[in-house]
Amino acid sequence: MKILIAPGPYKECLSAEEVASSISDGINSVDSTHQLINFPLCDGGTGFVKRLIERKNGIIRKSRVMGPLGYDIEVFYGEIENKTAIIESSAVCGLALVPSVQRNPLLTTTYGIGQLIDELSSKEYKRIILGMGDSSTNDGGAGVIQALGVRILGENGRDIGLGGGQLLRAKQIDLSGYKKPNLEEIVVACNLSSILCGEEGTSRIYGPQKGATEKEVNILESALENYAKLILETFGDDVRYLPGCGGSGGLASGLFSFFGAKLRYSMDIVFNETNLEDKLKDVDLLITGEGKIDDRTATGKIACGVSLLAKKYNIPSIAVVGQIGEDEEDIYYNGIDFAIPICKGPISLEDSLRQARRHLFETGQRVARILPFIQSNRWNESLDRKETRSKDSVKALLFDLGNTLISIPREYDMDANLAREFDYPESHITSIIYSICKSKKGLSTDEFIYELSIKLGKDKNKIRDICFAEINGAVVEEGAFDTLKHFRQKGYKMILVSNTPPTSERIINRFGLGNYFHNIVLSCDTGYLKPDPRIFQMAINQTEVTPEETCVIGDKIRTDILGGKILGTRTVLLEKRLNYSINSDNRIPTDAIVNNLYALRELPFLK
Repeated sequence: MKILIAPGPYKECLSAEEVASSISDGINSVDSTHQLINFPLCDGGTGFVKRLIERKNGIIRKSRVMGPLGYDIEVFYGEIENKTAIIESSAVCGLALVPSVQRNPLLTTTYGIGQLIDELSSKEYKRIILGMGDSSTNDGGAGVIQALGVRILGENGRDIGLGGGQLLRAKQIDLSGYKKPNLEEIVVACNLSSILCGEEGTSRIYGPQKGATEKEVNILESALENYAKLILETFGDDVRYLPGCGGSGGLASGLFSFFGAKLRYSMDIVFNETNLEDKLKDVDLLITGEGKIDDRTATGKIACGVSLLAKKYNIPSIAVVGQIGEDEEDIYYNGIDFAIPICKGPISLEDSLRQARRHLFETGQRVARILPFIQSNRWNESLDRKETRSKDSVKALLFDLGNTLISIPREYDMDANLAREFDYPESHITSIIYSICKSKKGLSTDEFIYELSIKLGKDKNKIRDICFAEINGAVVEEGAFDTLKHFRQKGYKMILVSNTPPTSERIINRFGLGNYFHNIVLSCDTGYLKPDPRIFQMAINQTEVTPEETCVIGDKIRTDILGGKILGTRTVLLEKRLNYSINSDNRIPTDAIVNNLYALRELPFLK
């Protein structure tokens, strides 16, 4: 077999190279007949510079700037062709640079990033690629702009200090002393699922691992809300919910507004700069991995990112991981087929870290012993891609269903009500529903209710009541009918693709939504769930268009947008929390972001 071994690093333990070599050594010790290709990966965090300069024949440069705790440290950056510099935020303000007892995102700063950008500009670099990840900061990039002469003023016109906590005092942004870098472009490599504010914002999701207490997380959230308000007043940019703006404690949002930086999915940058897809598309198996697989892995991390790309070519994926955390179920619908923990039994974290290479070697040996079974059950299914055409002309619109065209009020939500009625975690109910849809495709609503009653061991009639409460409680989003009618009359091929159980077919029929679509492809009928690119490709093939002629429209950056981007479609994000819609702005990572369905009609490429 031809096997690509493409893991990320095991943070604070082993580099991606060490992980890959340990796995391949273990496989070879059992069976050396396989063709193994080691291809260590990174996201925008630790290792970003090293990965890119290795693949681009670049060099490492050194500098000295302010570190996250306010004193100068030695840092590095990469230099590649065309006067391009590569920076990783973790090398300048990373969590590993702060002793555990001193970790406090109220105080840590990105000031050194601003100093380094200024230095690179003075050395006549034209382009910077800046990786987000593994930072110790939560200051929204305020330190960066302070280093470049921007004054952030508090009460009585006095400058605030450094650190995320200080932003709560901010009243005004003074640009009079701003020394804008002389650069042609800044590209930010970030996790597009990371947003600046709200329940899924950077403070609440990542603040605790940076050392913030629950009280401090609330302070940081309020501070970034205040900062975002000032950015809106100063630049007109509503950065609160833009995909990627939460990167490195909001550093990405500051770069976006003050520098006009382009926000891009970190894995796309890594894939493109390293030509990974050329290596991947003709292998028989992908082996990837991370230090820990959990509920965050499917939000754009390395293991799921590369596994989803593999699914474009229908390649199976095994993840070799240091630890499997709670709520990991999502990874199996985001490209990964099987996850193997490296430890054989209970072991302390200290011992696991110390013996990680041996555990990886032994796991490689176990993988080698299952390869004959994978080889004898090769995936023969092929998803043909039509000849690529110009991306200038959109011929098909591929809509999401839930929270795009219809919504379910919380009181009628099937998963939530089943969990409450039968005293299960909601994630457990969702997992069971996904497993039924994956293993028993094409069920009717009644057949689905029966299967669910068997899985849960609960009364079928009660389950039926809850399912039909959702069906009857669903409401159509404002503008849905008018929008669908408008584009159908304009001659677009209309496609509906949704991660949904069979009950949604009744919702579609109840509102007559099927009358607006040429093709409807549901996960419960295919066994694939978005963002798996195969469900998108199936729908596109049935409509007899190419991905380049298709525009995906949905409300979730991860499930709706990512799968389309992997195939090369245009993408439009529906983000109702924004104050306005955005199009013709190359800073954003999608073709457009709209805050209502009517705004789709104003997009230049859909007129």
